[in-house]
Amino acid sequence: MENSNRPEKNIDTSESLNQAHSKTFKWIVFGLAQFIILIAVFSLGAKVGFHQAHFTESWERGYPANFGLPVRHSPQSPFLNAHGVFGSILNVNGNNLTIKDSDNNEKPVVIDAGTSIRKNFTDLKPADLKVNDSIIVIGEPNEQGQILAKFIRVLNAQ
Repeated sequence: MENSNRPEKNIDTSESLNQAHSKTFKWIVFGLAQFIILIAVFSLGAKVGFHQAHFTESWERGYPANFGLPVRHSPQSPFLNAHGVFGSILNVNGNNLTIKDSDNNEKPVVIDAGTSIRKNFTDLKPADLKVNDSIIVIGEPNEQGQILAKFIRVLNAQ
């Protein structure tokens, strides 16, 4: 009988050894998955940062051409928002706007045929935009340091 008990003990020992290896393997896989997620999030953050830095550099390089003045960059905000602006209209020149944001930065905005302009529930045309209108612009940057507007919301005067 003693011999018949020994194989059962060996089977139990090998099962517990397999379970230990299985738990270790699961923890290793879990750790690697977390590491991969961490690297992916870091890479995404770096990509966004480089995109903002590139837009800011393009904006500064294009400032003299867009405004005819030397660069005026606010030291309060090291990066400019490349995808939109909230502020008031300083200048309307056809399909080109100059917007003054809350940091007193002047941002050039370009309107094209695909730009949607709305005030409340009314569609507007670029000619309806006036100096001192408060607007929100959502768009994307171009190589000249301008924001190519996709959507403009004109806010009600207060």
